[in-house]
Amino acid sequence: MGNRAQPDARPHDHAARKLAEAIRQRSNSKDFDFIAAHRGMFSLLGLSNDVVEHLKAANGVYMIGDSRINVAGIPEDRVGDLAEAMLSASK
Repeated sequence: MGNRAQPDARPHDHAARKLAEAIRQRSNSKDFDFIAAHRGMFSLLGLSNDVVEHLKAANGVYMIGDSRINVAGIPEDRVGDLAEAMLSASK
């Protein structure tokens, strides 16, 4: 039972940080930086129900009505696409 080094973060924590960073890079705003501090598989994005419904209908992004999303399920190569869709729908 030797000591094993534990990873600093779980993969879904990394996904949350990448999403926050992608939004910041595209918007020059820190409005969504709180996402990077979330821990666990899900993140509450704070989007209105209208924005959530638009993301579902126009972009095929699934989240529940209160804008909770499974960040662990975001493909790493699609984080930028999600950030752009969120910003566009939030305007």
